[in-house]
Amino acid sequence: MGTMVKCSLIGLMLLVFSLAAGGTAAAGIMMPFRAVLEREGIRVGWDGQAATGQHWDGRLLRVVPGSAVGFLDEREISLEAPVTVLAGMTYVPSTVFEDFLGTLPPPYPELAFTLVQAGERSWVVGRVAEARGYWRESAHYSGDPKADGIPAGVLVDRVWLLPANDETVLDAFLARVAADLQEATENTYSLAPGADQALKTALSGDVRLVSLPVQCRIGTCAVNFNAGGNNYNNMLNAVKATEYLDGTVVEPGGIFSYNRTVGPWTAERGYVVGYAISEGRYVAARGGGVCRASTVLYGAVLDAGLEVVERHGHSLPVGYVPVGRDATVSYGWADLRFRNHLPHPVRIEAGGTVHRLQVTLWEIIT
Repeated sequence: MGTMVKCSLIGLMLLVFSLAAGGTAAAGIMMPFRAVLEREGIRVGWDGQAATGQHWDGRLLRVVPGSAVGFLDEREISLEAPVTVLAGMTYVPSTVFEDFLGTLPPPYPELAFTLVQAGERSWVVGRVAEARGYWRESAHYSGDPKADGIPAGVLVDRVWLLPANDETVLDAFLARVAADLQEATENTYSLAPGADQALKTALSGDVRLVSLPVQCRIGTCAVNFNAGGNNYNNMLNAVKATEYLDGTVVEPGGIFSYNRTVGPWTAERGYVVGYAISEGRYVAARGGGVCRASTVLYGAVLDAGLEVVERHGHSLPVGYVPVGRDATVSYGWADLRFRNHLPHPVRIEAGGTVHRLQVTLWEIIT
């Protein structure tokens, strides 16, 4: 219950801005290394380890993806943020160019900025019409709410200048946002389904603020299995069952039914003949093994503290979980059901291989 209370309380704060006493905090502007330099007529190369810019007068600027250290004429320099690669484009803090080119670009008030929020993290994204126009025309985030359309006092982690209509870069940026969010919350929070469309819709229009849907992990369970011998078909059925489970959403107050979601165990639905426990003995049965997935789901439900409405144990002990932690199912008479008593929908994330199954339950906050 402690995890759910924490998620619910934090969920109430997910749309609240982090405020600073003295206005908008300075944030590093992440810009595409190659686009900026080539815009200035500077040749950019790659030596297998570092992106390299060769200035016309012989000066050399080198940056290493993943590192917050660069080299200017072989002199080590510290960067505001690690060099990042998005969809094959290397992004660096704008200040790395100041000594190299001798100037920072002037503000460009007509550049459209969007404040992107996910949980308690915020990013500012500037959208430019063409990749080669970053430097002179559109490379400075002024921090002036009136000029940039960003609410006063908002602290942002980073400002990014991205191509306006490049969906590949936007997908890569979204993955970066998701990784930052998970790292900041120790994998308790992640982006919820629909975040990609919300971001692209906001960036394709004149939207100055977008809050991406976020989900909080409330329960999880993973179990290792022996897939050898007669267990192989059972594991095939268990993996197939997780495919039907994955992505299922249980609305507040709703009751989830495993049989209704995963069954019936027919060949048309992809189930093969395995072995099932019936009246204390093993018998051949199509769909044998689906109770392995229901058992893993049951473990996640217990971990989340959700209300179990129906659960049945096997008539014989199973070797993959302790006694009392299993959940057998039989289409038509034995089901696994639980109720979502939370104020938000619960999404089931399920999957695995013939050797390991995992189920995670997420409360969709926004």
